[in-house]
Amino acid sequence: MTAAKGKTYRWPIIVCIAAFVAFFLLGGIMYATGVLFSELLKVPCDVKRPMHNASAERDTSSSTCGTSNVTSRCDNEREVQWTNVSQTANDANATEECGGFGESRGKTAWVSSVHLAAGRLFGILAAILIDRFGCRTVAVIGSALAALGCLASSFASSLILFICLYSLISGVGYALLFTSSVVIVQQHWRPLGYLPIANGFALAGMGVGAIAFGPISRAFIGNYDWRSYLLFLAAAFAVVLGLSLLYKAPTTEADTKKKKRKIFNVALLKSPSVVLFMVAVILMFLGLSAPFVHMVRFALDLCSSQAEADYLVTYFGIGSLVGRVVVGFIGNHRRVQPVYLYLICLVCASASVYCAPLIQTYAGLAAFASAYGFFLGGILSFAYVTLGSIVTKEQVPQAAGWYMCSQGPSNVISAPIAGWIYDGTCSYSIAFYLSGTTFALSSGVMFIVAYIERRKRRNEEMKKCGNEEKEKCGNEEMKKCGNEEKEKCEPSV
Repeated sequence: MTAAKGKTYRWPIIVCIAAFVAFFLLGGIMYATGVLFSELLKVPCDVKRPMHNASAERDTSSSTCGTSNVTSRCDNEREVQWTNVSQTANDANATEECGGFGESRGKTAWVSSVHLAAGRLFGILAAILIDRFGCRTVAVIGSALAALGCLASSFASSLILFICLYSLISGVGYALLFTSSVVIVQQHWRPLGYLPIANGFALAGMGVGAIAFGPISRAFIGNYDWRSYLLFLAAAFAVVLGLSLLYKAPTTEADTKKKKRKIFNVALLKSPSVVLFMVAVILMFLGLSAPFVHMVRFALDLCSSQAEADYLVTYFGIGSLVGRVVVGFIGNHRRVQPVYLYLICLVCASASVYCAPLIQTYAGLAAFASAYGFFLGGILSFAYVTLGSIVTKEQVPQAAGWYMCSQGPSNVISAPIAGWIYDGTCSYSIAFYLSGTTFALSSGVMFIVAYIERRKRRNEEMKKCGNEEKEKCGNEEMKKCGNEEKEKCEPSV
């Protein structure tokens, strides 16, 4: 299949499929983190808990969380759990309710927050390395680091060691692999004119991963344990390492000028639109990860079964997949402005999170997971297209790096804040309202970006029209002068 100007689609399609697989793994791990979070909360299997302490905790929980039938039902379930974990590690029933590190929700949430933060903060490093060594090399290194982190963390004996090995090492690998996958798709498909569709397809892998990894993670953890699940992730990253070798950069005229570019382009941040876009990203990610990190535990607190709670990840993944595809196709229409579509998704995501604390049924939880996944999928897949519309082609790798880096600080504190709020109030309501507010503030900043970009387009159109009028007037003047010269040269009758 060949494009109109002699450009082939063959290798761009191969690259897009390889990136899809990489995003499938990265998205599945990120969105299924709630399943792992729930397992890590369990007490170690070699710990005995006296029954009088468990009873005291149950009494405190009841007095804090209200007096509804739902609360009393959950108290009964907690009683069964504490009774089981008070048995010895050799008890078969105890092994089903133990095996984690036994820390609070606030402390355990650092696992996901540091992992997500490392995956973002090192985005600018990934961009620099891509400029220097290319997407293929960076993706291979990232896959290797991610595999190493998952493998080593499966042997961790404490929460702190687990955070260092899994969250930090594999998080850095996540950043290198994710950024290089985004950039390679941009490099191949932007010149062909189908970037929104190609980008949407590749990043749809994250939605498919979210659908698949709910059952996958629960199958490994249910039949074996979470340590076996991490070994599976290490093997999966080894497969992605092989696919990363397909990240062959296209040959363009820009390659000959590459050595003349600066490696660290701080000048990119002189653009008001770029700076405000990064501010909007920081605000959004302050509330982005808390809902899907705590979603499984939120469902368990409403007395859903473990299988029902885990299946929310699948609902979220289905919504994310549909959102990425739908928003990608809408965004590919030539009359659709990327900034406006991105803004609409932000507003809708904010509304969905605000509704979460009002939910009291499993059907409501499934609807929330699907809706939040849909709009979040649209936001995350279309962010790079939106960013690409406000920077030049040569600035895309650096802009992608800054975009990843700006997410880091927010990801460090987002999930732990929600966990601390729950530890203090025994409710996720305040945490979800706070997340919705950060989305709303991000929407406000993006409205300013949309206004700036609109003014910029109008000025460019007026300048273009002015040049056309000037050229038109110049042609008429030359024509008039030519007629005068012609009349002057003709003999009079």
